[in-house]
Amino acid sequence: MRNKKFVAMVIAVATVTVMALGGCSTKEAVPEEVNTEAPEETPEAAEPSETEAEQSNSDKPLEGMKIGFAHLTLMDEWCVSVSNAVEAMGMELGAAEVNVQVAEFDLETQTKHIENFVNQDYDVIFLLTSFTDAILPAVQQATDKGIPVIAMDGTLEGEPLVSHIVWDQAGTGTMLGENVAKYVKENLDGKVRLVCLDSKTLEYMAVRQQAFLEELKKELGEENVTIVNDSDCQDREDAANVIDSIVEPYDLIYAASDSNAHGAIAGLERKGISVPVFACGGYGQELYEAISDPNSSFTGTINIPGESIVGSAYEQLLKYLDGDTDIPERVNCEVFYVGKDSPQELIDGLKPAE
Repeated sequence: MRNKKFVAMVIAVATVTVMALGGCSTKEAVPEEVNTEAPEETPEAAEPSETEAEQSNSDKPLEGMKIGFAHLTLMDEWCVSVSNAVEAMGMELGAAEVNVQVAEFDLETQTKHIENFVNQDYDVIFLLTSFTDAILPAVQQATDKGIPVIAMDGTLEGEPLVSHIVWDQAGTGTMLGENVAKYVKENLDGKVRLVCLDSKTLEYMAVRQQAFLEELKKELGEENVTIVNDSDCQDREDAANVIDSIVEPYDLIYAASDSNAHGAIAGLERKGISVPVFACGGYGQELYEAISDPNSSFTGTINIPGESIVGSAYEQLLKYLDGDTDIPERVNCEVFYVGKDSPQELIDGLKPAE
């Protein structure tokens, strides 16, 4: 589809553009001067083909539009990358304004941001929220006024959203399982004694671990996978304390998130040992430095770039504006496995813009 190819190009351009952004704020594009005078007619002048006209009109498909982004937080590097990507891609697609408003986990504030976008006749609203039913009345206001709302990440699903952009949690577990199985075959003779650090109160992390273990056992054989310890870790310190407490030997650590992985590494350092650590999700400067460091125990992770989830959101928006009525309620964005031996461009994808 034309728009899909165009968004892919915008993602590549925006990756460079985001590097120039130092944060997120309301920003208005400076309109370019356009020559409105008709060219002189000549006998040789030919009418553009239908394809050429369509390509010309598609260069700035959001020309003049106002985009509002009701963001949940800027407290971590990944959320900052999402904010930067929304702004950069919107401008590349021709938007007159991309207005990022941050609620910092406050329901009343985020509700007010959406209501303000509605009252000020914004053309599009992107939403990243941790609220579900409580935020729906504000989203419904936008929908009732004909403003499309597309959610990214979070837990809000279904109507009145146009679409919800997420990633396949089980798929991330499977992807990590495939790569860890490869590591075990190459470095541990196909057998592994495993420590699992999960955040069991978060359903999506439980889904990651289940898929990871299923894939690992499928690849290696169930008899070759021994779980030495499976612990619920809510933060880094929990993970570090678990590692401190384990006396049985083990070969590898699985962490449901980069936070648990960093905590595990802290525990390993306190004990003066090195064990490969793999995370089922991660992003940021600390992770980039750990993967880049040949002496770090951090061996591999699944990366969901902000540009990936935002690119998928813009793709669905363009389909909606084209009149497409077959837009998926839920869209999984692209994710990547990144290890110490990955191409540098994948490793660089872990690093936030400066």
